[in-house]
Amino acid sequence: MDSAWISAERFEALTEFLRVHEPLWRERPFVVRRPSWAVENPGLEGWLLGLTPEQVQPFEDEPRALQHAAPPELARIVERALALCRVPGLELATPAPDLTPTLAWEMPARKRAQVRAFAAAAAEVVPRDLAVVDWCAGKGYLGRALAGLHGRAVTCVEARADLCRKGADLDRRAGLDVRWITADSSSPKAHALMNHGAVVALHACGALHRDLAQSASQSGAAALVIAPCCYHRMTPRLAREARHDSPRGMLPPPPRRPAYVPMSRAARRLDLQLDQHGLRLPASREVVARPRQVRMRHTEQLYRLGLDRLMQRAAGADLYTPMPPFPARWIRLPFSEFVREVSDQYGLDLATSETDPALQYARDRLARARALGLVRGIFRRALELWLVLDIDLLLQEQGYHTRLLTFCAESVTPRNLLLVATRSSTYPI
Repeated sequence: MDSAWISAERFEALTEFLRVHEPLWRERPFVVRRPSWAVENPGLEGWLLGLTPEQVQPFEDEPRALQHAAPPELARIVERALALCRVPGLELATPAPDLTPTLAWEMPARKRAQVRAFAAAAAEVVPRDLAVVDWCAGKGYLGRALAGLHGRAVTCVEARADLCRKGADLDRRAGLDVRWITADSSSPKAHALMNHGAVVALHACGALHRDLAQSASQSGAAALVIAPCCYHRMTPRLAREARHDSPRGMLPPPPRRPAYVPMSRAARRLDLQLDQHGLRLPASREVVARPRQVRMRHTEQLYRLGLDRLMQRAAGADLYTPMPPFPARWIRLPFSEFVREVSDQYGLDLATSETDPALQYARDRLARARALGLVRGIFRRALELWLVLDIDLLLQEQGYHTRLLTFCAESVTPRNLLLVATRSSTYPI
């Protein structure tokens, strides 16, 4: 069956699914005390609020488990999401080889598993006669694996000169001849390297994988192998949009503009509006996060809600005020000291004597928000797949043959979608 037809049909079905259930994923219980869908469906709200924090955590980690535990109306939505989001795994002709100690030098343990799986997938789908460009290479972990394990001729492109120097040093220690180019991903110098070669990109964030897809055809790339990541990193951060003068005056932030600019003609026609929070949702899964990172994130959520309670009391308004990111060292402080740091930084006049009741309020509010937020988690993969299919359809419009696969288990990385595109039938997928 034609890949263009498959992608277009799946894309339209996903768009319809996301539109029909838009309040479930767009409204954030962390900000909105009672989402509109909860008002319309108090039975589902009651079931969710009846879950203990210990029961909520597994569903946060694995939303598909709700299919067998949730009330029928929610279970049916989970079932539909799973059906729409099925993506086949790449079947390797030979098992992925392990990284040797020299290839794994200075590579974080989780990154090793990702690089090993992605390198084997890229070697499987990229013809051997094509030179390979490791796009936004960082220290060249992926390029080094492709050169050392799979015998590919590799050029690493990285904007930061210090990472290029470090990567080249690691290549020398591994006895590999890998070419390094210091260039920004949007520069003509970088795009010229794509000409008639294969470009691989493992978790190039946001604007980086978008720029690669948009420039591939004009740059003459024969093949692309992309694992997208961090879809929200393509527009100004929420902190900049909110403006730092809003917290000082405790005023509501300006209305949010749609953050996502569609890439393909199909996406522009269907016009699904995605803001920054919708783009963040696919990356919110914590299944591979370290326990300390999860605890820090939950503490920050708790502190933000407690702080907001104090700001509401000071302003006399029941309205959530978004704040810029806080330094990690502030989150490690006791809540009362955290409040003093924020007050000093932003010139806020907050009642520090009320921090204990504010923190208790935040605990109750966070437990409620996490329980009601389980419905948002159901749509993480659907939104991610929609975003990747937008890239898929753009590449098809540019004349590529495409195929969408997974290159590893979600336990290795939840960002396991692999988009493969070849320029002509000379290189079948």
